[in-house]
Formats: sequence, structure tokens, C-alpha cells
Amino acid sequence: MLDICDPEFVRAARYAAIQVRDKGDYERAERMLLNLGAAQEKVYGKEHVESLRIVFELAFVQCKRDRYEDAECLFCQLLSIRRRVLGPEHPHSVNTMVALTDVYRLQGRLVEAGTLMEEVFTLIRADTTTSKHRYCNILNNLALVYQEQGRLEKARNLFEQSLYDGEDELEPDDLDHLNVMDNLARIYDELGQNANAEDLYKRAFTLRVRAWGSEHPDTLESMIKFANFLEYQSRWNEASILHQKVLNAKEARLGSDQLETYFTRCRAARPLFRGKQFAEAAVLLEKVMSAKTLFFGDEDTSTQLTFLHAQYGLAVCYHGQQRYAEAAKHYALSLKGIEDRIGKDHYSLSSILYSFGRLHCDENRHVEAQKLFERCLKIIERNLISGEADDSRVGDRETSTMKDEIFNNLYPKCVEELADTFESLDQLERAEATLQDSLAFAQEHYGSSSPVPVSIAVHLAIFCGNHDRFQEEIDLMLPALEFRQSHYGQTHHSTIYPLRGLASANYILGRKEEAVPYYQQAISAMEKEWGAQDLGTKDFVKLYLNVLLSIGGVELVEKKGIVDEWAEKGVNFYLVRDEKEDEDDAHDGSGTDTPSERGCPPSSQDGKIGQRATDQTSGHASRSNHHSQFKL
Repeated sequence: MLDICDPEFVRAARYAAIQVRDKGDYERAERMLLNLGAAQEKVYGKEHVESLRIVFELAFVQCKRDRYEDAECLFCQLLSIRRRVLGPEHPHSVNTMVALTDVYRLQGRLVEAGTLMEEVFTLIRADTTTSKHRYCNILNNLALVYQEQGRLEKARNLFEQSLYDGEDELEPDDLDHLNVMDNLARIYDELGQNANAEDLYKRAFTLRVRAWGSEHPDTLESMIKFANFLEYQSRWNEASILHQKVLNAKEARLGSDQLETYFTRCRAARPLFRGKQFAEAAVLLEKVMSAKTLFFGDEDTSTQLTFLHAQYGLAVCYHGQQRYAEAAKHYALSLKGIEDRIGKDHYSLSSILYSFGRLHCDENRHVEAQKLFERCLKIIERNLISGEADDSRVGDRETSTMKDEIFNNLYPKCVEELADTFESLDQLERAEATLQDSLAFAQEHYGSSSPVPVSIAVHLAIFCGNHDRFQEEIDLMLPALEFRQSHYGQTHHSTIYPLRGLASANYILGRKEEAVPYYQQAISAMEKEWGAQDLGTKDFVKLYLNVLLSIGGVELVEKKGIVDEWAEKGVNFYLVRDEKEDEDDAHDGSGTDTPSERGCPPSSQDGKIGQRATDQTSGHASRSNHHSQFKL
């Protein structure tokens, strides 16, 4: 007969619950621990060593189920008893402090987590009996806190010390060892050391598969981390494959109609619609939205927000498929739902407002678009002033990535869209004022080392060039080009539009020789970014040849050897000597009608420079030499 008072039975029952927990069945593990704890407490009381161990394991299960307040309450009770009974330096007291630190960290209470973890580190360092395994584990936990606080260099040093010091004692598939790999990989990722990050993510994932199988919860979590990393690198297809594997595993283990499975579908849809596979993403998100009524009554705000963000994702998919009425409906519903739950000024609303505004632009509803873009800018600027953007490196990777996208990428895009909208409404003064005011704001709140004011300056330069203010265009483009070349390299894709604008503006002002090096640099950058066979690259080379023709005739072109150089790349240019044909070509812009036809990505922040630079330069180059012109 089983004896609940037998210590061997109690230990065996506790270990059985831990095994159930490690298999991912947290609900069953919780029931087992609650029953065992109630029996133990009844016989021995709350402060018996086995009763306290059961409380510790129960709190750990609550963490796994994201019930952080319940976990905190249990750990605080446990720490109070252990400090009083065993002393603050006892390993059991220290373990409880470490666990409580994790709970604080997971709730975003980073100051409390840092203070407590530094206290733990002081105790461990003073204890000469501490094993290397335990010491490395404490290093890892302290590094985690520094990481969440945005102190990345300090966190990296501790993670590296923890990983490499522990390799002698730990088995390759030790859970602590694998967690350090994941954490250090994330640090490398955030520091831009992508090759190191990818190597560690792969190693940790491969070791988990080997140790526990491909469907174990920790293996799936590792797969999600690696997939997220691939997303941050815009490797949509690779990320999508991994997310789909996670989805298949969770559907098989949990069923297709569980809340966690629906959340996994949201995650699997993300790289699909970001990679513009809108139809495939819509299928997943439509399944998610079909369950909205089942779970939306859940009092957990995060659950409601997950479904609302899925609705926003579905709107993006419909928008991408040109299903405008359906997209508008879901944009409006997701916007209203998120406003009701987190307020009308939260920075995350700006993405929906911007996308909704773009939809109205596509429908030529510029007045409605203007209102949405203006509100988007106000929200971002208000959050910048309040300091919300200052902690964009703090917190989980997904949140910090979203903040970076909004404050550093979306803001200049929205400035450009609002200015373009005013231009579409023939409100040129308001368009220029938007660019001027936003540039001044960005210079004040981002600083001279940020690319944000540079992007806005490029947009303002484009506006000046479009209205024949070419010297102003040059004055704005030159420092923008210098910034981008010094920060990103001479042939980085962000240099293309300033180079093309400077080439065009200088040529139009009659500074032909000054325009030449900008043409040359632009061609190098375009060839690197889009390739020699890209239509935009070839068309711009043709413009350059005609510029040279206008400067020094056929002799200069032959001296440069450009025609032969490009013939070796499979691109042939011909000299045409038909005056009428040349004049017609001068007036039709050499057949370049849209940015996409010239190889300019329509989504680029600086996209409009392409059309003006190409059309105007083509016209001026051909008009200056009616009897000869290069063509493809």
C-alpha cells in the first residue's frame, strides 16, 4: 500500500510531476503537484523541506503557463521561509532568488530583476564551494537581465564566459548549456553579428532535436527562435518552412482548435505576408479569425490583442490582393479593437494607420489618407517626445524589432506619404511644410547620427527637384549621400537615389563634368543591388552614355570603353543617327514610365527620385545632341 508519508514516495511523485512538466503537459503537472503538496502540507506542514520543493516546482509550472503573478506570489512566500529557516546564503535560498529574478524579468520589471540578480551573483562569487556548472548558470541569468536592459556588450561578455567556461563540465545537450547558446545567439543578432548568431541557433536546435526529438516543446521553442532570426534577416521562405513545421507539430499534439495552435498559425502567417505571399497567409489568418468569437471573451488582454493583430495581418493580405473593401473593413475593426484595449496613442497603432492610409491612396481617396497619415505622425512624435523610443533596445526581441520598425523606418515613410498626399491634393505649400517641419523634428529628437533625418532630407530634396529647384536639391542631397556612404558603404543600395538625383540635377544645371562621377557611382551601386540585366540599370547606363556623347561626342564614349564593357555582360548599346527618332525619344522620356520599370522598388523610401532623374536626364541628354543617341 502506498504511504503518502514515505519520503521515497514523495520524491518519486515529485519527479514524476517534473517529467510530465518537461514533456510540455503543464496542466497535468500542476494537478499532480497541487495534490501532492496538499497531502504533504497536511502531514508535515508548510515549512517541511519536501513541501517547499513542491511549492518551487509548482511556481515553475506557473511560469511555463505564463501565470507570472501566481508564480511571483509562490516564489516570494518560498524565499521568505527559506531565508528565515536556512539563511540567505543557502543554495535553496539562492535558487529561489534566481527563479524570482526570472519572473520579474518576464514581467518587464528589469530594475527589480537586476538588483536581485546582482545580489545573487555577489553571494555566489563569495561561496568557494560553488561548482562551475552553478556559477555558469548564475552568469547566464545575470546576462539575461543585462540583455533585457539593453546592456548588450556587458551581456555578451557574460554569456560567452558562461558558454565557454561550462563546456568542460556540461553535456552538449544540457538544458542550461543550450539556453546559453540561444541567449548568446540573440545578442550576436542584435549586435549585427549574423553569422555567429546563425551558427549558435543551428547548433542549439540540432542538439535539442538529437536529445529530445523534433516535437518536444523546448525543441519547438528553439525552432521558433531560429525562424524569428531568419525573419529579421528577411529570409521569408526559410522562416516560413520552420514556422510551418512548428504548426504541424502543435496541431498533432494539441489539436487544431486550441488557443496555442491559433497563436502558432498567426506566427506562421507572418513571414508569408511579409514575403508578399498574401494568398497563403490569408488562408492561415482566416482560420484564426474563424475562432475569434470562441476566445475573444477571454479576459486576458494579450489574447484579445493577438486576434486583433491577426485581423490587421489579414487586412494587409487582402490589401496586397487588391481586395480593397475587405481590407478596409479589417483595418477599421483591428484599429478600433486595439484602441479600445491599449489606448489611442499607443505607438503600435501607427502601423495600422499607415497601412490604412496607403489603402486609401491606392483607392485615390487622398483626403481620408491625409487624416490617417497625420494621426500616424502625431502618435509617433508624441511617443518620441515621451521617451518611448528610448528603450527600443529593451525587452523581448519582437517588441524591440517592432519599435525599431516604427520609430526608425515607418516615421520617414509616413512623412513622405503625407507630403505626397498633399501634392496629390495640389496643396504644395503644405507638402513642403510637412517635409521641413518633420526634418527639423527628426534632427532634434533623433540626432545627427541617425538615418531618419537623412531619409527625410532626401525626400525634401526630391520635392525640390520635382519643382525645378535643382540647387536646393543638390544642397540637401550632398550631405545625405556623404552620410549614407560613410555609414553603409560606397555602393550600398541607399546611395542609389541620392547619386541619381545629384547626377540629374548637376546635368540640368549645365555642370556636365560634375555629373559624370555621380552617374558612375550610381551605376556601380545599381549593378551591385539589381544586377547588370535589370532594366533600370541598363536604362541608366544608356543615359550615362548619352551624357558622355553630349560632352565629348563618340570619341569620349569610345575612350571610356563602356559599350564594350557592357557587351561582355550581355548588354548591347547602339548609336542611332536618326534626328526625328531622336527628337521623339527626347520627348517621350526614353520609354521609362514607372519606377518599377526602371528597377526602382515601389516601396523604397526614396523611390520617386528614379522617375524624375531618369526622365529629365534622358530628355536633356537627347536634346543636346539630336543627331546621335545611344539606345538599348
